[in-house]
Amino acid sequence: MTSTVLTILAGGFSRRYQDSKVQWQDKALTNFENVPLLVNLVNRARRFYDDICISVNSEARKEEYLKILHQFEPSFKPNFVVDKDNNEIQGVLQGITSVLTKYQEKEIQFIPTDFPFIDFEILRNIKVRSGGVGILYYSSGMIEPLLTLYGYPRYFPDQFQSLFLSRADVMIRLSSHLNLYNIEQILEVNKLSPSVFNNINIQSGSNSVIDIFKESRSIIIPAPKEIKRSDLSNLKFPSESLDYVNFIYEIIERKQFYASFLWSRYYLQNKMISSEDYQNLGNVSLKRESQFWLDNNLPFLALHALQDIIQYLPEEKNVKILKEISSLRKKLGIESRKVN
Repeated sequence: MTSTVLTILAGGFSRRYQDSKVQWQDKALTNFENVPLLVNLVNRARRFYDDICISVNSEARKEEYLKILHQFEPSFKPNFVVDKDNNEIQGVLQGITSVLTKYQEKEIQFIPTDFPFIDFEILRNIKVRSGGVGILYYSSGMIEPLLTLYGYPRYFPDQFQSLFLSRADVMIRLSSHLNLYNIEQILEVNKLSPSVFNNINIQSGSNSVIDIFKESRSIIIPAPKEIKRSDLSNLKFPSESLDYVNFIYEIIERKQFYASFLWSRYYLQNKMISSEDYQNLGNVSLKRESQFWLDNNLPFLALHALQDIIQYLPEEKNVKILKEISSLRKKLGIESRKVN
């Protein structure tokens, strides 16, 4: 057993699971081999985790899941975290931050409900350092942001909660230490099927039964690739008498480019820096962040940095950036859909 808290993310809108011909389908309750996906995960995770948490977006969903779980697992009483009532943090990030707030001094392993084949021996062998995260990624640079292990302490200042953030990789982009575990290496060393990391989608017909491995073997995890940056948790905040622009440039010098961008947004929002300063700081921060992730072979995160330029700095939108975005999407195999 591990002291890490396993958190099942079950608070979304299940958009990929909807069929126009039938009523709304809750992804977590979609049957797989006559068992709801949520029950499938809970059933197998109980062998590896003492503390299992389920993240939901409403009390009503919590009560529904409790009823279903009691039918299949009468003795199991999970912890639930209902999303904080926060209209400014959105999407899956709302669930992630709600859980990280509840368990401030615990390691948290997240998992979505639609990974019925995941090998928990893999997840529990991922490690993090203080203030870091453990990420599963492919050689292409695509990551699994919803399978991330978070260490503590976490850098996410209260000020950032007013910025309408929503992407699952926000905390990853702010982390001071990343452990990157190559999925293909893990599968090859342990002779595991790629289906271990398959999710299922009723629209694509990918929920057919496959042979599920037995989680009783000893899993070998190759050493992770590490990315280290300055820890910002002890950074001294500027007072009104200090220069906020210089504060942001100090963060840039520490290679925490996404943090510098978010601080510039916060200070602009509160009229503490000028629009011109924000434009300059945001441009420098996001372009350097994109290059930083490219230098570390994580084009998925580089793509998000470039998309932020288009969204938040439309004056910087140009043919070169659009071509870079198109190229990264092609490299990652996601040309036809938006990355969230």
